[in-house]
Order: sequence, then C-alpha cells, then structure tokens
Amino acid sequence: MTRTFLCRDINGDAHLVAEAELVQRTSVYVIAIQADTVLLVRDGTGRNGLWDLPGGGVEPGEARLDALERELLEETGLRLAAEPTHLCEFTEYFFDLQSRRGWESTRCYYVGGVSGVPRAEGNGADVAACRHVPLPLVSGEVGAVARRMTELALASMDVEQR
Repeated sequence: MTRTFLCRDINGDAHLVAEAELVQRTSVYVIAIQADTVLLVRDGTGRNGLWDLPGGGVEPGEARLDALERELLEETGLRLAAEPTHLCEFTEYFFDLQSRRGWESTRCYYVGGVSGVPRAEGNGADVAACRHVPLPLVSGEVGAVARRMTELALASMDVEQR
C-alpha cells in the first residue's frame, strides 16, 4: 500500500500526495538574540512581507552548519560568531501551487551569535531588509514560526542561566 501525505497549500486547501512524489528538503535557521533583540530578515519575494529568521535550504551533500553559515552570509552579510547550539527541528508537509508538488520540509533551528554589520537593505534577491528587531516580537509583523522559535530559544537560554 502506498503511503499518502496531506499537504496544505498557502490557502489552507488540502492535497493528498504519494510519498514517492514528495520533494524532500532540509532547511536551517539561526536565532541570534542580543541585547533584547533578535536578528530577522524581511521577505523580498513579495509573498507576505513578514519578518522571519535568516536561513534556508541545505544543498545536496552540504553539512547543516555549513549551510547555516552560507545562508546567514547570503541573506544578512553576517557570520556565525561561534558554533551554534541545536534548538529543535520539525517536519512539515506543504503543497506548492506553482509547481503543483508536495514537499516534506525538515526545518532545523539553531541558537547562535553573529558577527559583523547586518546588510540593512537586504541582499537584492530574496531578502528585502535585515535588522535586529526588539523583543517581544509582534504578531502581524513577524511570522508565527519565527515568533515561536524565538520564544523557545529565550526559554532555553533562561534555563541554561539557572
């Protein structure tokens, strides 16, 4: 029997996709908190304009931390200050209306410091802006996953300091 996955599209509609047809993708993101702010990027693709965590896809054969360093530099002009700490990861399933394909997306989140000066104007491609956004993050301005992962990072940092 073929396994089938429920994948939701951007409109919330459900699509059933056979396991063999799913596009597999791993992505990495950094949560860089300093002085009551968190580093965020604004989407430059015109999808939603919300602030989100910097990061992106891991290329075939690329190590996760190498991908994290590459994505951070591409999107913000910054570098990791030290090896980041793995916070969590989860897998979600979504359906891309443009390609008409289902995706199995494993998203990995790390907490780490950054060095350098952020490229405020973005990268001229998929990032429109980059800045340190004051905490707490505001719903409607920052994506829901970025808000939740930042809360989780703050809670883990609080536990480590006890």
